[in-house]
Amino acid sequence: MVSAKKQDVIKLTILAGAISQVFERPYAVPVINWKGHLPKHLVKERVLKELARRNYKPRTKASHEVDAIGIGLYVIKVNGVIP
Repeated sequence: MVSAKKQDVIKLTILAGAISQVFERPYAVPVINWKGHLPKHLVKERVLKELARRNYKPRTKASHEVDAIGIGLYVIKVNGVIP
């Protein structure tokens, strides 16, 4: 009910539609695939370690942003871009 009142579902639907218009084949990445059963703090450590390995210092360490970066790194790795 809270999501419905804030219209979060509508915003998410609009965002998903916009993404599908921009990208040829967008797809959802199941959490179990990119994160497994690791707790959030370990995922955050791994993502930040990978970014440090690449000489990138994130401006923020908010958990939802670290999750988004983790998903992106997973997709890049699966597609063979990351050495």
